[in-house]
Amino acid sequence: MSSADVPPNVPVPLADRVLLHHAAVQYVADEIQVPILHFKGPLVAATFPHDGQPRRSTDVDVFLRSEDLDALSQAMLGHGWVEYDKTIEAEWHHSRVLEHPEFACTVDLHTHYPGIHLGVTTVFDILDRDHEEVLLAARVCHAPARPVHGLLILLHAARGDSGQKGQTDIRRVIDSLTPAEMDHLLAVATELGCRPALSSVLPISPDSTIEGQLWADIMRNPQQGALRWVVRLIEADSWRQRRDVLRAAVIYPEKGSGPGGGVSLNRIWRGARQLPGIAVRLASYRRSR
Repeated sequence: MSSADVPPNVPVPLADRVLLHHAAVQYVADEIQVPILHFKGPLVAATFPHDGQPRRSTDVDVFLRSEDLDALSQAMLGHGWVEYDKTIEAEWHHSRVLEHPEFACTVDLHTHYPGIHLGVTTVFDILDRDHEEVLLAARVCHAPARPVHGLLILLHAARGDSGQKGQTDIRRVIDSLTPAEMDHLLAVATELGCRPALSSVLPISPDSTIEGQLWADIMRNPQQGALRWVVRLIEADSWRQRRDVLRAAVIYPEKGSGPGGGVSLNRIWRGARQLPGIAVRLASYRRSR
């Protein structure tokens, strides 16, 4: 069959585009010899089955070393990817988001993750230990070992903004891991310094630190977005990052249009109404220590 025989504009289901996108990112990473780990997305349902329920994925998530981020980004830009939205990178300080017009979905290049308290230079090496080989669209890719993958899924759910999907993911991980695997997960969580966040989604001893109590509050009050911003400020490593987090808190991103956006007065008003209650919580947490 020649290219002329292929009908134009044939719609490709999103699930297939996500798989192909994973394989394409791996192809570029292999081309420049940058190791990456694939996680979340289509791997969740396969690795952590839950009552046969499918799991819809809308983007691609990979983890890599911070020193490799610019090299992989530049290589992908050279293959047709474009920057998606710089405000997202500033908001979380843990990933860079690119988009390719052929796939019509984004890829998050992670060098860190909310809830992890460890230098970015060593996070990947810990996550990469005992990695597993998986096939994604017939391309050999690496994924974290099951317990470590489960840890990343739980940290994502701990942010409290995934709704029922996040709750289902928590159950997927808890129900799928063996006791030995759960012990492995908790050991890695201790090594990464992310038990405060993890204690908000796992039946383990509550974390008594201020940050741990804030993570628990996020899970109890997912509608209070200002709580997540306060945690991001606490987790920021420098005043520059705190400045960028504050900027992202008030700038409404124009998704899919590259750097841009504008000040959202409604967002500022909602946050301002929540801040007094958060201040009271912080004061009570400090008194209880």
